[in-house]
Formats: sequence, structure tokens, C-alpha cells
Amino acid sequence: MRTHEPWLPSLPTPARLSAQQLKAVTSTVAAQRRSIGAMQAQLRAFDEQLTVLEEILEPLTEWTTTCADLEKKAMGLPGPWQLTDAGGAGASGAVAGLAPPVALTAPDAP
Repeated sequence: MRTHEPWLPSLPTPARLSAQQLKAVTSTVAAQRRSIGAMQAQLRAFDEQLTVLEEILEPLTEWTTTCADLEKKAMGLPGPWQLTDAGGAGASGAVAGLAPPVALTAPDAP
């Protein structure tokens, strides 16, 4: 009397696994769960660091923008910058799409 078809592989049943094998599997699963817990803690710490960085960068960005606007006003530069075809037909050798350089001169003294 056959217990399985010859073309089916013989699969171990849970009762055939030894207690030692089950302990090894249980230990592996527990180690993986601890590893995931450690990764979650690292990700939380990284997220907190990114939050602090973001809080630092927001006012710095505003301050830099304000300084750039003041710089433009103090130097009399036109603003905002516009994309142009530099040198008309490109004959000047300038990079197309960028405004030509602006010559900065001191204003005439009264």
C-alpha cells in the first residue's frame, strides 16, 4: 500500500521536524524581528534628524532669499532673471538660454 504517488516529492510533516529544528526556526524569526525593531529605531532617529535639518533650512532659505533681493536692489541689478537667447543669434559665443553677464559699475558720485 502506497502512502503517496511516486511523482509527488516526499514532504516532511510538522511532526517529523525535530524540536531542535523548530527551535532554530523560532530563533531565526525572533532575530529577524529584533533586527526590524532596530531598523525602525534607526529610521525614527533619522526622521527626527531630517525634521531638525528642515527646521534649520527653512529660515536660512528665507534669509538667503532676502539677502539676494537686497543685494540686487543695492547693486541696481535687474530682476528677476529671465532666460534669453544670449547674443541674439548666438554669434557672441555665450551659452544659449542664459542672460549675458552684467557689468557691475559703481554709480556716479554726485
